Amino acid sequence: MHRRNKILKNKTLQNVGLAVLLLATLAAFVYAFLPKPPATPVGGTTQPAEATPSSAPTETTTASPSPSATATETEEAEPPVAAFLGDSYTEGIGASSQENRWSTLVALELGWEEMNHGISGTGYAINAQGPGYLDRLDDVIADNPDVVVVSGGQNDFSTYRFDPQGTLQAISNVYEELRAELPDAEIIAVGPSTPSAADQTVFALDAAVQEAAESVDGTYVSLLDPDVFTLEMIQPDGAHVDDAGHAAIAERVINAVE
Repeated sequence: MHRRNKILKNKTLQNVGLAVLLLATLAAFVYAFLPKPPATPVGGTTQPAEATPSSAPTETTTASPSPSATATETEEAEPPVAAFLGDSYTEGIGASSQENRWSTLVALELGWEEMNHGISGTGYAINAQGPGYLDRLDDVIADNPDVVVVSGGQNDFSTYRFDPQGTLQAISNVYEELRAELPDAEIIAVGPSTPSAADQTVFALDAAVQEAAESVDGTYVSLLDPDVFTLEMIQPDGAHVDDAGHAAIAERVINAVE
């Protein structure tokens, strides 16, 4: 009886050992397939997992710097400087005010800064009441103009009758010197006018002004073809025109150069 109990006890121990071995083997098998935790670097700080980029791009908006006050302020361009060289018509005789003279009307309409060099009784060759056009070119050139408007010639009619070659040379000299001294300026020649009927002398001098201006790439404006004046515009002195006459000259010039 005692021997049998001993045998049973040994079998029981064997069975327990087998069970423990089986459990240990199973535990090792399960542990082998468990996910391993991330390795901890020396120092004990766990690095954060790298973020996976999204498939859609992310738009980054960069704020533009605010423009400075000087950048936003636009400087107004200075108007072209226009020098008007002429006689009593350019000076404004006959007009009720300087604002109504033809040169000022032209400058206002075309956005020019007017520099007026009109002197009564003067012309290309004549200098009865002041220096002629050629002698006043230094004043015109000193303006450093973008545009030069030379107007007149009616005071030269009598001079042309007595000395046509000298008058023609004076006309040519004015435009040649203007172009030489102001190579980039726009040159405009406004031909002579007359309150009376034009004769052969008037048309000859008018043609000479046109030829001289065009020889230096200038623009020529005729006041004779057609006649710019009507009888109602003529002043009692018979030589000058009123506000309507000045406005008519201005309109002719503006239409020619625009």
